[in-house]
Amino acid sequence: MSYRNLFSNKNPFKKISDNLFFLKSQYYLEDNIRYSGSMPISGLVFFYHHQGNSNCDFESLSLSTSYQEKPFSVLTVNNNDKGTISIKKGDISTSSITLEKEFLLKSLPEGKVKEKIIENLETNKPCELLAKKDINPQSQLLLNTLYNNPFNSQLDELYAQSKILELIYLEFQSLIDIEPNKNNKLKLDDYDIEAIKKAKEILVQNMKNPPSIIELSHTIGINEFKLKSGFKTVFNDTPYNILLDYKLEYAKELLLASDMNVGEIAKQTGYKYLQSFTKAFVKKYGVRPIDIMKKRKYYF
Repeated sequence: MSYRNLFSNKNPFKKISDNLFFLKSQYYLEDNIRYSGSMPISGLVFFYHHQGNSNCDFESLSLSTSYQEKPFSVLTVNNNDKGTISIKKGDISTSSITLEKEFLLKSLPEGKVKEKIIENLETNKPCELLAKKDINPQSQLLLNTLYNNPFNSQLDELYAQSKILELIYLEFQSLIDIEPNKNNKLKLDDYDIEAIKKAKEILVQNMKNPPSIIELSHTIGINEFKLKSGFKTVFNDTPYNILLDYKLEYAKELLLASDMNVGEIAKQTGYKYLQSFTKAFVKKYGVRPIDIMKKRKYYF
């Protein structure tokens, strides 16, 4: 069997928080493969099959997945459950989100779905398929963004965490059959609102070295899921977008009123690479930073 990992030496597995994991994989198989093993973790799994075909035969569950037919699966898994996985040769592309019991207890709305999932996990019930369906367009857009995220910088990490939490929120809505904007808005008390406003202050004050969603949630004392959803409720935007807007607005002010050059301003606003700064600036304002700098007024 020949195996080529298109991610080369980069580890595709991301620990988003203590109880939340994201995995993306893309590779090419020259031959069909079959191997035995057990689930690496217990929890609720959102599994997305973007390309290729595979079949999982566990003691409690037989699951065929394909990008061509209902490529999104929701299942509870148990790390004691053993089985065999068969993957057909060709290009394979998948991603998954695994949520452990602790995350689900504090994030899933009360109801029959939560009771079912928690019962499966607390009783070490073998793997069970809860849903198998098409990937909705909103989720697909988020998955495309996550797949293309290089995770090279702290800003990349913050962006990825924000998008993963947004994706989880969408899938929770689908899983419990809730329609958006129908009396199901996140409930925030006065403490939560003040904490979210404080989180925004911390972000913009540390724009050169912003904290992750996890670090931010620990600092203000609310969980990362409520933090991400709370930003949407209070500010109608994500933490990443708010930080990005502030950085670029501050950069524009410096371009107009300081004696710093473009490279110095890029570093001052938290950009490691000038090219990344220029690209973000042009996307927001439609002009290059150097063109704004030419409008400076000097007084003698």
